[in-house]
Amino acid sequence: MDICIALALSSTVLLRMQSPLTLAFEHSVERTRIEEDYDRLGDALVLTEVRTRGPAAGIEPPAHARLADGWWHYRPQIEPLPRSLFRNTLLPGGYEVCRAGRCTRLADLLGDEQRLLEMAPCP
Repeated sequence: MDICIALALSSTVLLRMQSPLTLAFEHSVERTRIEEDYDRLGDALVLTEVRTRGPAAGIEPPAHARLADGWWHYRPQIEPLPRSLFRNTLLPGGYEVCRAGRCTRLADLLGDEQRLLEMAPCP
């Protein structure tokens, strides 16, 4: 089942990817890499794991996180999400989507316009 990235508040699908997928980015202040794994469960997204190279403002590994190979790994304690909103920013490095260990910058796939995007299960 696929996950779509679309223009927020629009039905225009910009990118369709098979789930699960990883949304990766660099923290804007500490420059710490953060990777979020998403899977599709029916009509919702499930955030299955978060990995971070270290703590960052607003991104503190919880007490149940485990350290492996320099990354903090944890499963967020949140309910499935109908969607996730984020801005296609280029700073500091922009978002990347990753599948099977290969990452591509969203700006390379969608252009460098700083648009509000929505990630959700494809219809």
